[in-house]
Amino acid sequence: MNENIGVQEEISLSEIFRILLKKVKLLVLVLVLGVIAGGAFGAFRTYNVHYYGTQIEFYVNPSKSEEVTTGTGSQYGVYGAYGKQVMESMIELLESEHFSEVMFLNDEGMPEGFDEEIDALIAAGDKEAAFNAWRASANYKTLIAQVSKAVTFAYTTNSSSTEDNLAKSFIYVKISVLNNKNFAELLRERVLVCVPEFITENMVKPEGYDTTNCQRITRLDEVQLTNPGEMQSTIIKYGVLLGLATFLVTCIVLIVIDYSDKRLRNFEHVMEKFKVPVLGVIPSMSAESLSNANKEAKKQ
Repeated sequence: MNENIGVQEEISLSEIFRILLKKVKLLVLVLVLGVIAGGAFGAFRTYNVHYYGTQIEFYVNPSKSEEVTTGTGSQYGVYGAYGKQVMESMIELLESEHFSEVMFLNDEGMPEGFDEEIDALIAAGDKEAAFNAWRASANYKTLIAQVSKAVTFAYTTNSSSTEDNLAKSFIYVKISVLNNKNFAELLRERVLVCVPEFITENMVKPEGYDTTNCQRITRLDEVQLTNPGEMQSTIIKYGVLLGLATFLVTCIVLIVIDYSDKRLRNFEHVMEKFKVPVLGVIPSMSAESLSNANKEAKKQ
């Protein structure tokens, strides 16, 4: 019984290879077309998709004029480090619509260069009307949406009770803009100015501390292309995936079609269906071979 099953499985496997070998040219063609289609799709997805950006890091800590020791149970930790709760609150403020607005105010705290009507209200001294007009404009909504999407904030804290590894707090600002390097550079300039000022003014300071220090610790943070080579890698990825997918689907379709054909195409099928031995097989001949054979017979 087991031998019969093994023979049947071997025959089924050989039949599959036979079917695929008969259509090897079609399979190669399908594979090539799949790779080309996948590569074209990958190129379409990444064509003219360039992300410009950078990451800027700030070191944040409270400062004091007198030596004050905080309790180890304080939310600010030890050695003047801000704790998780304070840092999370600051990240929420930085990600707010209010800070996105602050990034585009001038030194007098007013919007500038967005609209002639707004500039006229500012010049007339009607600052409240100028702000209301700015916030109601389509440019304002577009700008806030762009900033919220392009600038993200995160923090890390690493607290320790040993002087060799002082508690530290960092705020990371990541800028990523699609196809607009000038806007990415503008955001970088505004981040460098506005983030330290905003943190210094709004960070909650623990008792005994006078102010908050916010220092930029990165220097090599110029705006650069952040996805070089993405188009090539995407073309290769989609080409390989779609090529293999179409190849496998074609293999399955060919096998199903072949097994759905119940015609007796060779003597093995005859023996299997009728359970009788085959005494002889008449070879098939093409018309050209038959014509050549007739000519040879006439010559003899």
